Amino acid sequence: MVAGAAAKQQKHAAENAAKAPVVPRGYKRTELGVIPEDWEVNAIGQLMKLINGRAFKPEDWKHQGIPIIRIQNLNDHECEFNYCATPVEEKHRIIAGDILFAWSGTTGTSFGARIWNGATGVLNQHIFKVIADPRKLTSFYSFLILKKAQEDIEKQAHGFKASFVHVKKADLIKIFLPVPSLPEQQAIAQVLSDVDGWVASLDALIAKKRAIKTATMQQLLTGRTRLSGFSGEWEERKLGQIFDIKAGKSKNNNLMNGGRYIVADMGAVSSGGYLIATKRTNNKEDALQVGDLVMPKDDIGGGFIIGKVAYIDQNDLYVLGDHVYRLRNFEGDSKFLSYLINSHQINTSLRKKVSGSAQLGISRKSVEEQEMVIPLPKEQTAIANILSDMDAEIDLLEAKREKAVALKQGMMQELLTGKTRLI
Repeated sequence: MVAGAAAKQQKHAAENAAKAPVVPRGYKRTELGVIPEDWEVNAIGQLMKLINGRAFKPEDWKHQGIPIIRIQNLNDHECEFNYCATPVEEKHRIIAGDILFAWSGTTGTSFGARIWNGATGVLNQHIFKVIADPRKLTSFYSFLILKKAQEDIEKQAHGFKASFVHVKKADLIKIFLPVPSLPEQQAIAQVLSDVDGWVASLDALIAKKRAIKTATMQQLLTGRTRLSGFSGEWEERKLGQIFDIKAGKSKNNNLMNGGRYIVADMGAVSSGGYLIATKRTNNKEDALQVGDLVMPKDDIGGGFIIGKVAYIDQNDLYVLGDHVYRLRNFEGDSKFLSYLINSHQINTSLRKKVSGSAQLGISRKSVEEQEMVIPLPKEQTAIANILSDMDAEIDLLEAKREKAVALKQGMMQELLTGKTRLI
C-alpha cells in the first residue's frame, strides 16, 4: 500500500514536471517565478529597515521650526507645511533623496513609495522612512522594487474601501522580492533614470506651454491684447442672454456597462474644465450636441468644480445628467465662451455665488445673471482658434508623456524581473 502510494506520488510529480515550462539556461525557478540564476530572493524585512514617522498631535504643530512631512506634502509639493519646534530624533529626520513609503493613503496618489525631493524635515506618522541594507541593495533600487511590488503590497492592504488602504508593517516586511547584484542594480537604475529624465523634460515643457497659454488667455480674453484686424469696443452681456440654460435629470436608473451614451453628470467635469465622464446609459433623453457646454451646479467636494464648464465636441454621444446645467448658446462662439467662463475672473465670480454647507450649489438665476464682456463673434472665433491650437499642442505633449510612462512600465517589468539582462 505504502509502496503503491509512493509510486503514484512519483508519477504525479513526473507529470507535473513534464507540464511545467522549461527553465531557460541561466535561470532558476523560485517562489516568485523564474529569475536569473545569480539573483536572490529576499523579503523586504531582509533588505530594508522601515522606520515609522513620529506621532505628532495637532497641538505639536507650530508656525515655525522644522517642517513636518505629512501625507498632504507627499501628494502636493505646493502644500503648506506644519512645523515642529521641539527636538526631534535623528531617525525621524528626512532630507532630499530619502526613500519614503506611505503605508496609509489612497491608491494611485498617496499610498506607496516615492523619493522625497522637498525640504529637510521630520517625518509624520503613517509614512515609513526606508533605509536599504547597503550590502544587498542600493537606495534607488529599493525605491524601484517597492514601486514594482506595489501591486502585491496593495493586495496585503486593509482599508475602509478599495481606494483608501493601509498596510501593516508585519505584512509588508514578509513580501518577497527578486534581487540582482549591486552592479546590475546600478545598471538597471541608470536606464530607468534616463527614462525618468525624458519624462521630466516633457513635464517641464508641458508646464511651460501651460504657462504660455495662461498668459495668452489673460491677454486675449480680456481684450488687453487685440488680434490683427479687430477693433471696436467689447460688449457687456449676461450669460442668460447668450445661453439657454437647462438642468439635467438623473440617469442613475438607466446606467449600464456598454451603454450607447456617456452621461455628463456632476462628476464628469474636472476642476480644470475637462470632460471626464465615464458612466454610460441607453437613455438618450437630453442628448447633447456639439458646442453645448456642461456646468456642474452642485458639488460635495468643496465647490471647486462649480462654475467650470466642459465643451461637448461630438454629436450623438453625450447626454445630460443630474446636478449639471447644459448651456446652449444663442449666439457667439461656444468654444471661446467656454474659455472665458473657465477664466479665473469669471469662474471666481461664479463661485462667490455658491451657497450651501454639506452640498454646495449655484442657482440657475445666479448663472444667468453672471456678466461677461465679449467681442463680436468673428473675434471670438479667432481667439478660440489660437487657444485651441495651444490645447492641441499640450495634448500632443501629454500623449508623448503617457507613452514614455508606459515604456518605463514595460521596461520595469522586463528589467526588475530579470527577463531582460543588462550585464
